[in-house]
Amino acid sequence: MRARKLETYFIHYRTDQNSKFFVYAVKNCKIPEFTKEYKKLHDMLYSSLIHSCGYCDAGYYKENRDLFISNLK
Repeated sequence: MRARKLETYFIHYRTDQNSKFFVYAVKNCKIPEFTKEYKKLHDMLYSSLIHSCGYCDAGYYKENRDLFISNLK
């Protein structure tokens, strides 16, 4: 098994009420699904407090930054 390197990940989620995306930045992380921020959002997803959650690496976020920013308006 190859070791993952430390990277910056962005955890994003969307609420039901206003359909806006919110973004967390998690720095120096190997596995984003094991972070406390992601686990907290995942629990909120099962409680129906948020509509969706996910994560992406810094490269994807930089390429698609307009997608996240346009949803904040």
